[in-house]
Amino acid sequence: MRQVFLRIAILLVGLPVLAQEYDHIDSKVKNYPDFSSIEQLSIRIQNDFDSDANRVRAAFVWLTHNIRYKYELDAVFAVAPEMLYYSEFGKRYQIERHQRKLIKKAFSKREGICNEYSLMFDYLCNDFSIPSKVILGLTKTDIMDVSGKRLVKNHSWNAVQIDGEWELLDATWGAGYFDNRLNKFVKRFSEHYYLTPPELFIKHHFPAKDSWQLLETPVGLHQFFSAPVYFPDYFEGHIKVMPNTVGLVKLTESNSSTFEFSAVADKQSIYYALADEGKLRKMRIRKKNQGFVSKIKFRKRLKKTTYLTIYAENKAVLNFKVKPNLNQ
Repeated sequence: MRQVFLRIAILLVGLPVLAQEYDHIDSKVKNYPDFSSIEQLSIRIQNDFDSDANRVRAAFVWLTHNIRYKYELDAVFAVAPEMLYYSEFGKRYQIERHQRKLIKKAFSKREGICNEYSLMFDYLCNDFSIPSKVILGLTKTDIMDVSGKRLVKNHSWNAVQIDGEWELLDATWGAGYFDNRLNKFVKRFSEHYYLTPPELFIKHHFPAKDSWQLLETPVGLHQFFSAPVYFPDYFEGHIKVMPNTVGLVKLTESNSSTFEFSAVADKQSIYYALADEGKLRKMRIRKKNQGFVSKIKFRKRLKKTTYLTIYAENKAVLNFKVKPNLNQ
């Protein structure tokens, strides 16, 4: 377990360095002309960059900066059009034909859902002769999903092989997020979803096939849904919760709950807010043994389940479901 923490710590410290290494790729790709086809984009990337790693980065940056997410409820795995085939070859041909239509349409309109993002990335990697896979699975974005029983695949992302090693990335989430309150897509590039270490990726993406967790010991579905919701800013390293932290907070008879952290950055302002109140309150964090703890005593008795958000440096980093103590 200590090796996992060390790897995460090294990653967080090294993020600014990695961003600097990508600067020359990103700046060139952001200044590309307006291509009329994905084939033209592929040719340009191959002409500009001569390594698999650089081409993968270029494809990810172009997609996240040029394709707008088009929100369509339950459209990710909508029923495909009827296909007539008489062999496995015929079936594969029909599927690939349908996927090419999706890619062409999304590229032309510069918009799509996760399915189109992952298909376009996969197309580019195949054109570069780089092994790539479209991964189907579940994501957890709403705290009401904690301890839930959703089993329907609702997202797709990619695995790509660079220098013999499989890596994970999500161009859809890397491009921004859908704000339910504003009912619109907010463009915001996120470095976190590019070549994310598997032990971090599993905190928000659960593949249909365990092997694509890329972990020595796969995480179970119950464990995945029992954890809190981790927002992108959590991975900037302001705070780190203890392993196996659950997302369902059960209040004690004294109407309080204790939160434990393995790390808290120096001089960080940590706050929390209940959904019903919408008011930020400072968390008093103290050192305890090898970690940190904060005991929150709620000012009023909860009558129904709600959720609690933790903020670090004015950024939402964690979300918990709070269940009232009905025995009070």
